[in-house]
Amino acid sequence: MTYPHPEINRRDCLMTMLAASVAMPCATTWAEPSGTDDISQLENLLNVTIHAPDDQHDYSHDPALEWYQGQFYAAWQGGAENREGGRGQSIQHAVSTDFKQWTAPTPLIEPASDQTLFAAVLWNHDDRLHLFYLENQNDPNQKHDAYILTGSLCLMTFDGQAWSDSQVILPPQKVGNRAVASSTTSKPIVLDSGRIVLPVQYLDDKHRVGEVGALLSDDNGKSWRMSERVPSDQRKLMEPTVVQAPDGRLVMYLRNHFDMPTVWRTISEDGGQTWSKAKPTEHRNWAKTHVRRLNDGRYIMMFNDNPKPPGGGPINQRRNLAIAISNDAMNFHTLGHIDTESNGFGISYPACVERDGVIYSIASRRSSPKTRRPNMVRGQVSRIIG
Repeated sequence: MTYPHPEINRRDCLMTMLAASVAMPCATTWAEPSGTDDISQLENLLNVTIHAPDDQHDYSHDPALEWYQGQFYAAWQGGAENREGGRGQSIQHAVSTDFKQWTAPTPLIEPASDQTLFAAVLWNHDDRLHLFYLENQNDPNQKHDAYILTGSLCLMTFDGQAWSDSQVILPPQKVGNRAVASSTTSKPIVLDSGRIVLPVQYLDDKHRVGEVGALLSDDNGKSWRMSERVPSDQRKLMEPTVVQAPDGRLVMYLRNHFDMPTVWRTISEDGGQTWSKAKPTEHRNWAKTHVRRLNDGRYIMMFNDNPKPPGGGPINQRRNLAIAISNDAMNFHTLGHIDTESNGFGISYPACVERDGVIYSIASRRSSPKTRRPNMVRGQVSRIIG
């Protein structure tokens, strides 16, 4: 079931909550560490709460962000229960014209009774807003978190008036003898050749299976074909994000679930058809990494660079939301941290867009250190100087 574009109707209580949650611009800047040739500085200008938990919406995670027809669009997997894969977990979204005040969340699409929906990704392309998501087939009546088991990567598009019907672009795929879930957690890129490259993952959480690859399209998304997969060496690879380097190679960064907290990397020299063996980088991360190319040709990486968490668990692991910069998409230098007021609440899973030299980002976090799963959506506005 799909829903039309929401009217901009802000409730008084939402306005009050947002006004209280917007932080004043931060005067502190972070210089590039000594020993590098980059003198850029990072300013965290604004932090805002896009969604705060309530009785009907106490789980919010893995958010996406995009700019389309003069507005910011945010989307995430959300539900009433504070658990991953809970009953009725849908794809929620909110809209803003200024990034400070957001509409109340509404569902873009809701699951069938035997499904939960995961991993919303927004992409502005060809005058349409695209929504990718996972239609996961699982048992929502499990007592605890429901596993990602098997399901299809789906796509809906929005023309500014109404959303299209959902279509499957990649059904469940085999890893070994299991048909696992096909999904993405990062928007596609368009190569200089016009090819669209969409990073994808093949997951079965219950059986600890994870492989990654890409979907390729040479006809502007009318049809897709699968690349070869990244050699996994029995590791659980997941949550890939990809950019095209200045030399034309594709660089994919990903999470290795069995070897955290390290960001891993693989390279394609043939437009995404084949990939090198994934290798660890020098960067640490306890969750999803986000990489994108800026309008000035440089690249940014967003990740949690907490080196030695004081104790286990995502509350302490997923802090220090960092921005790093690179000229070649390979060597990143950390500039500093954003939304540090959310440290201690497990802030993670960033995504961003750039407008007029300003970086608008989004991430999920918990409302309290005692909350088991993320239930807030946070936004950040930052600028790189120099």
